[in-house]
Amino acid sequence: MKKVFVWGICLGISMAVGCKKDKGGPLNPLGCADNANKMLEAATSWGEDPTSVAKCEAYKKEAIAFIKSCPTFYSGIQKEQIEEISNMVCE
Repeated sequence: MKKVFVWGICLGISMAVGCKKDKGGPLNPLGCADNANKMLEAATSWGEDPTSVAKCEAYKKEAIAFIKSCPTFYSGIQKEQIEEISNMVCE
């Protein structure tokens, strides 16, 4: 679980920075960056209290929102990592 959290933090930071640089395309880059930041905030919050099921669920929710807002931004490996986060079981 700690590995997923660390990957999520790293991925969130890279997505937030990368999405803000994307000025073109049919996607709204601000929506992509906003959702990346929300995912990062949720990951940080859950990391501060890793026993909180509510914070874990919030992190999963933000990961799903990020996937939907930036469907073509990331690589296949990054998408797999985000999907792993969105499919994890919160206990």
